[in-house]
Amino acid sequence: MEKHAGLILPEPQISLKTLFEGALHPAWAWHFLTSSTISFPDIGPADQRSLDVLPEMFDGTISWEDLAWIRRIWDGPIALKGVTTVGQASQAVDHGLDAVIVSNHGGRQLDRLPATIDVLAEIVDAVGDRTEVLVDSGFRRGSDITTALALGAKAVLLGRAHLYGLAAAGEAGVRHCVDILSRELRMTMQLCAATSIAELDRSLVQRDSGAPAAHT
Repeated sequence: MEKHAGLILPEPQISLKTLFEGALHPAWAWHFLTSSTISFPDIGPADQRSLDVLPEMFDGTISWEDLAWIRRIWDGPIALKGVTTVGQASQAVDHGLDAVIVSNHGGRQLDRLPATIDVLAEIVDAVGDRTEVLVDSGFRRGSDITTALALGAKAVLLGRAHLYGLAAAGEAGVRHCVDILSRELRMTMQLCAATSIAELDRSLVQRDSGAPAAHT
C-alpha cells in the first residue's frame, strides 16, 4: 500500500476466519474475488472509485492559507469542521468563515482528544458573537442535544443515529430515529421547564466533579 504523510496503510490479510466468513456469505465473497477494485460509490468518478484514491483524500499539506484561498474564490457560506480549541475557532473567524463545527470526528483519529461537550462553552464564549458554533461527536440522545443547545451551540449535528435507522429499515428507519430524538428533546425541555429552545441556558447544566461530560 502506498506510503503517504509518513504512514503506510496495511495490506489486507486473509486468514482462516476470513475464509469462514466468506463461506457464510458466498455471493459477497464471489463479488469481492471477481472485482478488480474495491468500489466506493460516493468517492470520485465511476472509473476512480477504489482504494487508490484514498491517499489523495488525506493531504497533510493543507493549511490556513488554503482556507484563505477558498474564501477568495467562494462567496457562499463556509463552515470549518474539526475545531476543538479556542485558537482554532478564532483563526477560522479571522479567515472569514461563517461557522465552526466543534468536532473531534467521533474521537476516531486520536483517542486523547477532548470530548466536544467539554470545550463547547469556551469556544462559544470566544467566538459565538462573531460566527455560528455547531457541534457533533458522541451525541446519541435528545438530552445530549438539549445540553449542547444550553451551552450555546446553534445546532447539533448527528449522523450515526440516522445511519443506524437507515441500515435497519431504510427511509422509515431514519424517520423513526428522528422522531425518537425529537421526543427525547421535547421531554428533556419539559423536565427543565423550558418552553422553547431560546429558554435553554447554562443554568440548566450541572457538571459532576470528575465526570467527563455535562448532564442536563
